[in-house]
Parts: sequence; structure tokens; C-alpha cells
Amino acid sequence: MPYIYPKRELCPLCEYMEGRLSCSKIFRGKHVSAFMNLRQRSVGSVLVAPHRHVQSLTMLNPDEAHELISLSNRIGRAIVDVLKPQGLHSWCNVGEPAGQSLPHLHFQIVPRYEDVPYTFVGSAELTITPPADLDVLAARMAGSLNGFDSVFVGG
Repeated sequence: MPYIYPKRELCPLCEYMEGRLSCSKIFRGKHVSAFMNLRQRSVGSVLVAPHRHVQSLTMLNPDEAHELISLSNRIGRAIVDVLKPQGLHSWCNVGEPAGQSLPHLHFQIVPRYEDVPYTFVGSAELTITPPADLDVLAARMAGSLNGFDSVFVGG
């Protein structure tokens, strides 16, 4: 059964990136941003999304696609560096049949731990993490990004 999009007038991802919804920002590049929203699947979960409101990878131009994949890679490395998880769960759902919950392309990069149960519930059902805790993690991850050699060029 396909995912039924909730009725929304505004896109939450666009609202996060424009600063109209609270999130903990890690990095803002020319085309893509990385941030943590308050509803964490596992503390340290990061969303990486293009600034332009598109639904699919196939709608990105080459510069946007390069920056999205490069930043996703760097965020995964920062999560490992800062949080030392035993694994990472990374995914991008595109289209209702694939379970895309927002019609704005984004990657989710989630730290996984052997002794912590994991849930696949919808984000609205996740508990809210205190913003101050996420801001500390975001600052640590942003600092970690600066230590990586990368072909990524961002603003």
C-alpha cells in the first residue's frame, strides 16, 4: 500500500532550512544542508537535503547531486567520529510506493548501536530531543567536518 502524504501547506524541510522551524544546523552548502530535527530516531540522526524543493534524485542537477552525496558521506564520517556508533543506517525514500513521507528529497543518516532498540515508526511518533542537547551534538559534528579531506566544495 502506498504511503499517503499528510495534508501540509508548508514543507517542513524547506521551513527548517529557511530557519522558520527549529532545528540544529550542522552545515549549509551552496545547494544542500545538513541538520538535526527535534524528533530523533536515534540521538545524532541527521537529515541531508537539497535547498531546492525537489522530490527525487533524478530532479537534481549534477552540482546538486554531487554536493548531496558528498555531504551525506561527510556527515556519516562525522557521526562515526563524534558518536562512535557500531553502525550507520542511511536511506532515501523516493516516491509514495517507496515510503517517502515528505515530497522533498532527503537522506537520513542514523547512528545505530548494538544495545539500543530501533524503531521504524513514523517521525511524528518519535520523542522530542531537547534542542540544547542537539545543538551541542551539531557543533561537535560541524567541527568534525572541518577535519576531513574532501573534494566537497561548499559555502
